[in-house]
Amino acid sequence: MSRKKELSGLITGLVAIVATACFLVIGFLTGGWHPAWLVFLAIPITGIIGDLVTKGKDVSVTGLIAFLAVVAYLVIGFKWNLWHPGWILFFAIPIAGTIENIIKKKDISGAIIGAVALLCTVAFLIAGFFFDLWHIAWVVFLLIPIISIIINIIKVASKKDEAENKDV
Repeated sequence: MSRKKELSGLITGLVAIVATACFLVIGFLTGGWHPAWLVFLAIPITGIIGDLVTKGKDVSVTGLIAFLAVVAYLVIGFKWNLWHPGWILFFAIPIAGTIENIIKKKDISGAIIGAVALLCTVAFLIAGFFFDLWHIAWVVFLLIPIISIIINIIKVASKKDEAENKDV
């Protein structure tokens, strides 16, 4: 582990401790527990800055999208009281992760699993909101591990075939 990366981790850990202390002090002294929790946003900010410093161009776009989704959700919620439709912003996180996985790793299997997870979530929400089938719709989430297992079996089989072809 590089010295920069180690230092970045230590700073992020220290910020987590300081944020917790600030939260407790503000809460106990002023009773402002509700707005005080916002100090915890300093932790991902520090992590993202640490990634920028240590990784440079290789920083995680998904982490940045996750942070921006949280900030946008809070702004939409506090400013316009649109908490309910605002949560849809969080769909940007797995979408960004799937796209980033395809670009960086050039591996389509992670993208397939991400797409299946997203489609399962959409199917669950449609079945729940439109047909009031919350109690049974959760079963669609079983597709995620099933598809993952099938993809891994295919990967193992193809690696085995490649190894056998090299021996010939």
